[in-house]
Amino acid sequence: MNAVSRSKTTPILVLLAVLAVANAVDFIFYGQHFYNLAALIGLSVAALGVAKDRKVLVNCGALVAIAAIAAKYI
Repeated sequence: MNAVSRSKTTPILVLLAVLAVANAVDFIFYGQHFYNLAALIGLSVAALGVAKDRKVLVNCGALVAIAAIAAKYI
């Protein structure tokens, strides 16, 4: 991957990684709810999809993460 295409995906990759870490801390230390684990897995899969440039992984990860975050508030 060249430097031009990597700079476009780096901010979203960092954002997904930070959100995944936040959900990991929330799952481990504050209650161990299933929706935190699902959001962690979804955000991690989406970050992997961004890093490897696979749209299917990004879409599946985003779907799981959005469903998990919505389950927290519904």
